Parts: sequence; structure tokens; C-alpha cells
Amino acid sequence: MVINVIKNIIVFVFVVIAMFEILDISKEDIKKRILYFFNPQKKEYTIKDKIKMANLEKKENTIVLLIKDTRKILKSTGRTTMFSTICLTSVFLSVVGIFLSLLIGNIFLVPILAIGFFMIPFQYIKISEGHYKSQISHNLESALSSITNTYMRTSNIIAAVQDNIEEFEPSIRKEFEFFLIGVGLEPDVKKVLVKLKDRIDNDIFKEWIKRVIDCQNDNVLKSPLKGIVKKFSKVKVLNKKCENELIEPIRNFYTLVIGCYSLFGIFYFLKRDLFDILMFTNLGRICVAIAVLMTFICIHGVLRLKKPVDYKMLK
Repeated sequence: MVINVIKNIIVFVFVVIAMFEILDISKEDIKKRILYFFNPQKKEYTIKDKIKMANLEKKENTIVLLIKDTRKILKSTGRTTMFSTICLTSVFLSVVGIFLSLLIGNIFLVPILAIGFFMIPFQYIKISEGHYKSQISHNLESALSSITNTYMRTSNIIAAVQDNIEEFEPSIRKEFEFFLIGVGLEPDVKKVLVKLKDRIDNDIFKEWIKRVIDCQNDNVLKSPLKGIVKKFSKVKVLNKKCENELIEPIRNFYTLVIGCYSLFGIFYFLKRDLFDILMFTNLGRICVAIAVLMTFICIHGVLRLKKPVDYKMLK
């Protein structure tokens, strides 16, 4: 059965490609149309919509918010070129979801698998954001600690950066290289620091930069800098604590999901009449569709729980 499904999927893909060739539809045309759909700025709003948005009454649905969040994440992590690939992958997976639903003869699964599979690449980016931010925080903690120690001795932020920049990770080093180039062109160090503050999306880093800017007028103000850097460790400890508390519930959830779907195999081999009811009657198909829908909803909730603690939450 599995082999037949794979064969049908391959045939389906080749048929779609053949249709594109026959109708002379280029990949660029498809890409442009798909990206147009994903671009929220292109949407035409009615006067009523604009009034609602102005009054903060209009709430965007989960999918639109997920797409917008993905754009922001990719922009903040310097991976904006990936957005088109993610959109195309989402559309492809959505089509696969529709095809699988029709293949097993469950029409109720069509919208569920189409939307569920569609959201997978965007959810992946949301997960990767947490790992990326954790890595950036770790690198920033090391870099700012070195700079702060030197700055406390010399009271010269430019010299402090120059003395330590070779030890920084590449992702952090390039930002401080921007700072050094900036102070070479702009005599006002505070203006360059303001520009540097906006280049890294990290609240502790922004707080540290604000304090350094204040120190340019009064060096006595530099004493809290070490305390600001220590906040990275506090956030790290809290994240570790949250992860440890979530391990058991998340493990239980995935065990429950595996157990739920393993029933299909058990019914197929040991209780074929129950399997036939689930797969070939409308009541059974609805039950399967509800189970799959609840799985997607619960996974979405689990991913939200796994989101790393941000410094903003500690304020």
C-alpha cells in the first residue's frame, strides 16, 4: 500500500509538471503569483477594513500572522532570500496534503491536511528563531563581557572594541566591524552607537548600548554595565529551568500521539472491521479528521510553549 501511495505521488508530480509544460507556464510566473499571494502589503482593503484597522478592531487570522512573523524572523536573522523558497515549499506541501486526503478517500481531511501541511515550513522557521536567538545571546554575552571589562579600565569604547573584536563570533564581529568603520567616518561616537543598537534585535544588547551612550557624557555611569551583561545569564538559567519543566509533558504528548496513530496499524492487522469503519464510513472519516485536526492544534500549542523566554518577560 505504501509503495502504491509513493508511486501515485510521483505520477501526480510528473503530471503537474507536464501540464505546466503543455500550457507553457514558466516557474517564474508561478513563483510571482504565489509570492503575490503571500505579500500582505499587496492586499486591497475596503474603507470599512481601513476604519476597523484604525480602531484596532480588525484581527488577522493565525495563518496571516504566521506569514508576517516569518518575514520578520527572516529579516532579523539575515535570511530574507529564503522567504520565496518557504512559500513555494508551503504551497507544494499543501497540494501533497490535498492529494493524500483524496488518495485515502477522506474528503473531510482535505482542508485539514492542506492547511496543516501548508504551515509546516513557517512553523519550522519559528522553531529555528528560538535556536538562533539563543545562539546570538550566548555570543553577545561573551562579546559584551570582554568589551565591558576593557572599557571599565580604559573608558574608551573604541579601544575596547578594537582590543577584543578578533575573539568575537563572525555574526557578532561583523556588527562591531560596522561600528569601527562608522567611527572612522563619523566623529560623533554616540550617533554610530545608535545605529549599532538597531542592527541586533536583542533587548539586553540595546540596554547595554544605551548605557554606553550615556557614558560618553559621564564615565561615572559605566558601573552598571557589568550588571547589564549578567542579565544574559539570568535569562539563560530561566530558559533552562523552563525547558526542564516542559520535558515530561511534551514527552507524554508525543507518546500519546504515537499511540493514537499506532491504533490504525493495530486495527488493520487485528481488528479489520474497526479499520474499515474508520477508513470507509463517513462517521469514521469524520473521527479521523477530528483526530488529525486536534493533533495539528496541539502541536501548534506545544511549539508556542517551547518558545524561549525573552528578556522583555522579565521586566
